[in-house]
Amino acid sequence: MNTALSVTAPEIQAVLRECALNASAGLAEAVRTYLALLLKWNQRANLTGLDRPAALLKTLFAESFYAATLLEPTDGPVLDVGSGAGFPGMAMHLYRPELPMILLEPRKKRAAFLAAVRRELGLSAVTVWSRRLEECRPADFGDRPNVITMRALGGAAGLIRQAWPLLARPRKILLFLSGRQVAEILKEWPELTWRSSPTSWNPDHVVLLGHER
Repeated sequence: MNTALSVTAPEIQAVLRECALNASAGLAEAVRTYLALLLKWNQRANLTGLDRPAALLKTLFAESFYAATLLEPTDGPVLDVGSGAGFPGMAMHLYRPELPMILLEPRKKRAAFLAAVRRELGLSAVTVWSRRLEECRPADFGDRPNVITMRALGGAAGLIRQAWPLLARPRKILLFLSGRQVAEILKEWPELTWRSSPTSWNPDHVVLLGHER
């Protein structure tokens, strides 16, 4: 935790600028608070294997922020399946607060962490559900999501098929994949129009956005 607290808001802004992302002083301070909570909780909830702020900023925050830029202002709510430590969903909302988020995380400790971040940062448009995707029904949503996202989960194609009936039209899929995984998803979902966006600061990762034609 001390490492995170030693990082200043201007330093966070500088790292994000390296990733071609602009961040206000307010956003940078929110990220700093998030980092401190993440490293504190990581000791007991095993939220991430990364423990250096620079790696966390580039691998988790920057990719989530970049993905948020691909969505339209009218997209949302966004359903983040297996949200874990809040990536991409919680971070996306920090960057695009007009996008409501539903964070789906069945593991109790991780859901408790997400609730703590939500409370600490005052993110009233973020909802945390401690449940599995297969436990969700369309009637559970007051405002049905039209975007599904997930990061670092296996079996993405199967999870997408489970979530598809929950989504309102026009439905979109936002994924974080390797090059090999991209080819598999494109083959699995040929009926969607896809936009592939490799990140310049982490070229092995691809942000993939698909939407109904």
